[in-house]
Amino acid sequence: ISCYSQYSTSNDGYGVKISKGIKFSLSNGRFVGNTFAKDILQFADDMTYMISDTLFESNEIKSSTVNGILKVTNSNNIIQNCVFRDNAVNGDCAGIFISGKGYSYTIAGCEFESCKGASGSAVRVDSRDTDVKLTLDGCVFINNTSSDGAVYSTKELTVKNCQFVNNTST
Repeated sequence: ISCYSQYSTSNDGYGVKISKGIKFSLSNGRFVGNTFAKDILQFADDMTYMISDTLFESNEIKSSTVNGILKVTNSNNIIQNCVFRDNAVNGDCAGIFISGKGYSYTIAGCEFESCKGASGSAVRVDSRDTDVKLTLDGCVFINNTSSDGAVYSTKELTVKNCQFVNNTST
């Protein structure tokens, strides 16, 4: 599916929340200038999905208890060729927040620029989870700011052909 959300506001909910147990593909999506109380895009457990060629730009999450612009949990997935630019989250991460036990995640060819979050400004793996495997391949991280840098993970992490430019850990 293609999805377009621009200049939406919600004080108590998600932008899009996908139910569990389905196969899902999102390509050529645009989430621009939205303000939400919770995650812009959240996937439930036990899903197989691919997100590609999607723009997440100038979005804001107000709650300090929310995890990320895009939250993925307990699912095998691929996120590729997406752009996360100028997003701000009062909670953990202004890019992709990952949690789940025993799952593999691949983020490939994505760009994270000027994202601001409390912890792991671009990508964060939930430190409470075990056996999470994350591969970052061909991604670019530019001018991101958080207390824990552009990428935060205490789990298995493979980084291939990525660029880190002018990121700040406060």
